[in-house]
Amino acid sequence: MGKLDTQSRTVAKRDKFLTTKFLTIRRKVVSGLVWLKHKLLGRYHPLNPDGAAPPKVSYSQAGEDCIVSLALYLLGIPKPSYLDIGAYHPTSLSNTYFFYRRGCRGVCVEPDPKYARLFRRKRRRDIFLNVGVSVDQETDAEFYFMNSRALNTLSRESALAMEKVGEKIKRVVKIRLRDVNDIIQEHFPIQEHFPTGPNFVSLDAEGVDIDILKAFNFDKFRPQVFCVETIAFDTQEKTNDVSDFLQTQGYMVFGETRINTIYVDQQAWGRRRL
Repeated sequence: MGKLDTQSRTVAKRDKFLTTKFLTIRRKVVSGLVWLKHKLLGRYHPLNPDGAAPPKVSYSQAGEDCIVSLALYLLGIPKPSYLDIGAYHPTSLSNTYFFYRRGCRGVCVEPDPKYARLFRRKRRRDIFLNVGVSVDQETDAEFYFMNSRALNTLSRESALAMEKVGEKIKRVVKIRLRDVNDIIQEHFPIQEHFPTGPNFVSLDAEGVDIDILKAFNFDKFRPQVFCVETIAFDTQEKTNDVSDFLQTQGYMVFGETRINTIYVDQQAWGRRRL
């Protein structure tokens, strides 16, 4: 009887060993197949180091980063630099976090001090500037903190318009401003790696987007792609001022969502490899 028990235990141990070995081999085979699939697909979309085709995971409000990544891919820019004006949060509702996750880097500008530490912890490769962007050479201005922090603005007119539709101004604080061209000049020097300044500019400044664009030196800096908020918060209707202005600067509409519009430099588009 004891001999049979010993044999049973030996068989049980062997079966357990073989089962474990089988599961380990199967896991490695599945992992290898997934890796091979990603490698084969990777040639279609170099922005994703894991090899997946154009990203299905979006960190933007309405998938804008997916549209931008396609535009940059078609322009032949595998690792874009970026300038994120009105960055808000390092990961949530971000038009640039997708690119950061793929090893890219850039400059994030956000005047709300609440997110400064979070940016510096979550996006250590990026440069974070806790300032606003000036539109008329001023060095400081009043910043309106709203109930919804994503709607904070430098525009008194926009703050009052948002109050009419249910938002509230919580407080007004004077903040430091920097000129957009000075920011680009300092952090995107004109050299081989940044011949046109940042490759991609995300702009969400709640009411002063068009003013920032008009202050932009397009003769010196030519980002290949812009993503700009083009919906009015109070009316929830699309506006035409940004599109009309960027068209005069040689940009065309590449795509849009309900909230934002993506623009591509027409000259860069004409030079792309087909």
